[in-house]
Amino acid sequence: MRFTLFVILLLFAQIATAFVRIKDGQFCANNIPTPIIGINIGIQHANPPTFKLLHNIGFNAVRVRVDDLKQLKPILKIARKNHIYLLIVLNEKADLQLVQKYTKRTEILAWETSTLQQAQFIKQIDANHLVCTSAPEELYTRNTHKREQQERSKYIDFLTLQLHPLDYKWVSPTSLYMGLNNAFLQTTSYVNELQRTASFNNKPLVVTSCSYPRDKMFRYEGSTTLNRNAYFSTVLYMTKQQGNESPSIAGCFFTQWAMPSEITDDTPKNTATQSIYATDSSTISLLQKNKVINK
Repeated sequence: MRFTLFVILLLFAQIATAFVRIKDGQFCANNIPTPIIGINIGIQHANPPTFKLLHNIGFNAVRVRVDDLKQLKPILKIARKNHIYLLIVLNEKADLQLVQKYTKRTEILAWETSTLQQAQFIKQIDANHLVCTSAPEELYTRNTHKREQQERSKYIDFLTLQLHPLDYKWVSPTSLYMGLNNAFLQTTSYVNELQRTASFNNKPLVVTSCSYPRDKMFRYEGSTTLNRNAYFSTVLYMTKQQGNESPSIAGCFFTQWAMPSEITDDTPKNTATQSIYATDSSTISLLQKNKVINK
């Protein structure tokens, strides 16, 4: 019991205070396996109250798009205080020279770029942080030249994918419950296919965006999320080590954190129905049960 508590406290202490490395297909900090359970946020949510809440829920990472790297300094301070790693998504026009200012910041999990050329440039000026390229929102096409380049590239540390069963037509708006089994099967098959490729290239596999609609395609606060919870449970299971086997995915970022007041009748339906609110008690409870760090 004391040993278990010691390990938990040690893991808690190292979150966002040690550079993340890759060992045996897993993320590690201070040589301790560190599964990444994160969430996508808009930069408007990169504030102390939100990060504190996300940490308390159990997230140990946040994926955020930063259009101007000058915005990054205050976000890093907030992330460090709340023991949260950052997966920073850079756009094609980002001033990559500014990356040099942040090479010693342990709060950064990785830089996510849109091109291999950007990844190569970052690796030349920042040897401390991991680098990945953005996964397409649509399903990967088998054996495309671009995908093969990313898989083999020495400048790419881990492979990425997205999971959106509704967008991929694994379920339909009218079969969110009845279609769950097909979503499970399709997800397992898709992840296993990409995991084999990642393993062959000795790289972890990370889900950078994972979504499932609210029950009956409702969009507003207070609507139930039982189907989403069932799907998220399947994905969370894939982040856990089974016996001596490495987990199928080394990390997952769910989509997307929102405030109920942000959702209006003009909000795109998929965005509204797949948002995660602080008041989604059953989803929050599920994530807390699977949290990497226990307080």
